[in-house]
Amino acid sequence: RPLLAVASAGAGNPFGHPHPAVLRRLRIRQIPVLRTDLDGTVVVEVHGDTLLVRTRVGEAEISCRGRCGTLSSGVR
Repeated sequence: RPLLAVASAGAGNPFGHPHPAVLRRLRIRQIPVLRTDLDGTVVVEVHGDTLLVRTRVGEAEISCRGRCGTLSSGVR
């Protein structure tokens, strides 16, 4: 199960992204969604077993539940 979904789309884009059906599936699965058209730039940092997520509207920490190691690219 994903810890977080990020949808990159411009405000008022003509393609209808993110698609409402995708957002509905994520909501049903209780997966948080950040949208660049609504939240602005999304920055995600891996700190040990925690994701630090920042947007122009705020920040949050999300526990990786032991899965952050699979997210690290090795670049620090």
